[in-house]
Amino acid sequence: MVVSSLGFSLLELMVVIVLVGFMVVIAVVSLRSLIGLDLKNEITRIAGLTSEVYDLAAISGKTHRIVFDLDNGSYWVEEKVGEALEIKPELGYEELIKARLQEHKEESESGVEFLPEFKTASGVLGEKYELPTDTVIYGAWTEHMSEIARSGHVFIYFFSGGYTQVSFVSLAVKGNEEKSAIYLSLSPLTGAVKIDLGEPDINILGAGEGEKP
Repeated sequence: MVVSSLGFSLLELMVVIVLVGFMVVIAVVSLRSLIGLDLKNEITRIAGLTSEVYDLAAISGKTHRIVFDLDNGSYWVEEKVGEALEIKPELGYEELIKARLQEHKEESESGVEFLPEFKTASGVLGEKYELPTDTVIYGAWTEHMSEIARSGHVFIYFFSGGYTQVSFVSLAVKGNEEKSAIYLSLSPLTGAVKIDLGEPDINILGAGEGEKP
């Protein structure tokens, strides 16, 4: 005797539900992997740019900086307007910073303050790069800032003597910034880059952690 049925048995429905659920889990995991990959690609791109600008500043003898626009999720490179080899320090990093702060204090007391001009770097470096719509610049900080910036413009300088600032910049998935953040920090004397999850403690970076390669 042949028995036909137009519906599904309970067992068949359970099997279908399990398979659909398994496929959904795979899709979610794949999506998270893709988001993580996007962040890693973007932070790696910035890391490569910092190395390139660090070398360019040392070779050209001209101070450069990377401008991070936190509000619009973009960044680009600028170079100082002026003659090359203006700054050729023979002092160590800490001594140089102290000397510059003293010069700045004397200029302020005299009522004259020199603000160097910068222009967009020539060639590909000067092109503005915009992050994907689902990725944001979560935060940025340099050694002379009292707190991490979440908006506005942050400038990371690369000086002609072959050194940069203790600094970091973090990227994250839009809408899930705290849990998805990934950052890069810079060693001032070598320009070496460290990439890690979350955001670093600026007190540790400011105390000299950023000088470790």
